[in-house]
Amino acid sequence: MPATNLALVIRPDASFDVIDWPEEMRSTLYTLYTALRCDHVDVVDVSPELSMWLDGSGITIGVPIDVPATKLYAVANGRAHQFYYGTVVITGGVDRHGDTIGLTREQCEMVLGMIGIEIPEIPHQHTK
Repeated sequence: MPATNLALVIRPDASFDVIDWPEEMRSTLYTLYTALRCDHVDVVDVSPELSMWLDGSGITIGVPIDVPATKLYAVANGRAHQFYYGTVVITGGVDRHGDTIGLTREQCEMVLGMIGIEIPEIPHQHTK
């Protein structure tokens, strides 16, 4: 899998994983449902280059606030207008067709740096 098709899974405890982002758009929902362990997702545009996917029912089922995700939104936008709950998946923006694109390894490192997660090296993405 090319290094440009990655996504970053960030949990409320600031742990994270790098996963493969599918090249086929019909596989994206499955990837999100699996990573988030849910059956309904919402997306928040953090910036034109970053999208944050989260469990659409997270707040109502009592999952914890995801401080790193909330901080990411605040850093990118000057402030956060709300808290974000539960595990999130960070992807790139959209291509000219409106399809969600993956991140590069460098973008993963940038996002982690923005939220203060220091890492010596990003582990290789999980594949299934």
